[in-house]
Amino acid sequence: MRFIPFFILSLFILSCSSEKEGEYLASYKDVNLNSSEIYSQIIPGTIDTSSFVDLFVINWLKQQVLFDKASIYISDTDQEIQQKVQDFKETIIIHKYQNELINNEFDTSLTEKEISDYYEKFSKDFILNQHILKCKLIIVKKDFQNNKELEKKIISQTSSQIDELLNYCQLYSNIYYLNDSNWVYLSEILQKLPTNIDSKKLIRYKNKIHSFTDEELRYFLFVKDFEIKGKKSPLSFELSKIRNLLQNKKKIQYLEKIEDELYRNALSSGKIKIYK
Repeated sequence: MRFIPFFILSLFILSCSSEKEGEYLASYKDVNLNSSEIYSQIIPGTIDTSSFVDLFVINWLKQQVLFDKASIYISDTDQEIQQKVQDFKETIIIHKYQNELINNEFDTSLTEKEISDYYEKFSKDFILNQHILKCKLIIVKKDFQNNKELEKKIISQTSSQIDELLNYCQLYSNIYYLNDSNWVYLSEILQKLPTNIDSKKLIRYKNKIHSFTDEELRYFLFVKDFEIKGKKSPLSFELSKIRNLLQNKKKIQYLEKIEDELYRNALSSGKIKIYK
């Protein structure tokens, strides 16, 4: 009979029955490892939970043994340790308080002017390191017959025409990209095209349909717009990046403002004393 490790067997028993509070998976001297401590650490989607539990338990036991040995030589009342524990505790509490402020009090909204002003002020930071384009891409089987009809639909821009194109793609295409309002890297599109494509031809003309074939498939690429590597990146392409930068900057300013207000209030109330 194949031997089943104790920890795997323990996990199986626990998973097949309701977890009991206070049920232990391991112990060292008078310190116990509760099963709930392990299950709270398991990442959702973990396939081999048994191995995870085994490894967790072994690491926990090693730490307990090592801590027990270290405690013989190093006292937990050591001044340096006490100071570091206190510093760490203060840091965690402050960090949690700041997160609460950000989540509940901080205004994350930004105006279009704030974004555009930042974009213009730091325009030298927004230079493209790759070609980008706005496009639609539809891939069908090579024997597809309605080429002209598809080319007519792929250049459509009204919402009703786009809906028609989507329905068309759902019928005839397994791979398609229809959002030509957003910028994408040319390199991402090239990964979906035949390997012998001359990429320079794709960024020569705007509002142009390119058609390619390989042994099995036919590719329709509509290039609505493009920008060349080395040129200034469009604001719409940098929008998310700028928004994150400005929000992070405003968060820092907001927390510094709270800190200053608390400090001034403490000073005026006489709670702070500075000895020189």
